[in-house]
Amino acid sequence: MGPRKSEDVESRPSSNFVHLSYKSLIDFENLRKTEDSHFQGVLKMFSNYMLAATIGSYITAKSPLFQDRFGSIVVVAVLVVILANTPTMNKTQRTAEGAGAYFFSGCCITTILWWNFNMSFWVILRYFTGVALSGYLYSVPFFLLRVWTSSSSSSSSSGNQRIRQKTDTNRMIFFLAGPIANYLGLWALEPIFKLIFGVSYFLTPEMRMQITVGCAIWFFLHGQFNFVKCRLYDRDILWQMIQLIPETFLSLYFVPKSLFVNNEEDY
Repeated sequence: MGPRKSEDVESRPSSNFVHLSYKSLIDFENLRKTEDSHFQGVLKMFSNYMLAATIGSYITAKSPLFQDRFGSIVVVAVLVVILANTPTMNKTQRTAEGAGAYFFSGCCITTILWWNFNMSFWVILRYFTGVALSGYLYSVPFFLLRVWTSSSSSSSSSGNQRIRQKTDTNRMIFFLAGPIANYLGLWALEPIFKLIFGVSYFLTPEMRMQITVGCAIWFFLHGQFNFVKCRLYDRDILWQMIQLIPETFLSLYFVPKSLFVNNEEDY
């Protein structure tokens, strides 16, 4: 039996950042099986961790003890190192470490915005809350699509006939319908915010639009990258939460560079 041909083996990227490329941004192929649910899991985990950052922002406004930028950065760095070395089977510990990293990141960002940009704690907290809810709202169209697909498949099946699961999803469900659902969801939640906080308004139309547009661009950017990594069997959602911020800055270098690279070996 001879050696397996190279064509039969899925090629691996020569660089860890090969997914941060121009080609990945313009790839609109339908999502393969489980890729859509993987990205929905990323969005939900992002919302959960942003809630931790929101709590950190609130506590920073109440306690000077958490208003140390450099101390927060050190704590975040330590938690990230611990998370990177924690076995993936210890899911509860890794989740807590990631939440702690986002908590102290919220403390650091809040302090920077307050000291260096003269933003009030109340405005910062409202932005954090809106971004924290965006992950859930952004994934609503996919959830509704899955419910509708399941119900239609159930109604069309008869007896013990096996239901064939749909294996492809148009990614525009996320990138077009997601921002619309995000904006409408924030608008619909406004009366609840007013009732809880006892204010005349929580998110102004300008703030709501800024959050919607900002999250739409960010989720599109990382969505395209996530789908590539998902196909390379990188399905660690918890570690992806740590990579979000560095990848945002790295993409500013690697994406333009990929326009002038002919093959992955030079990337």
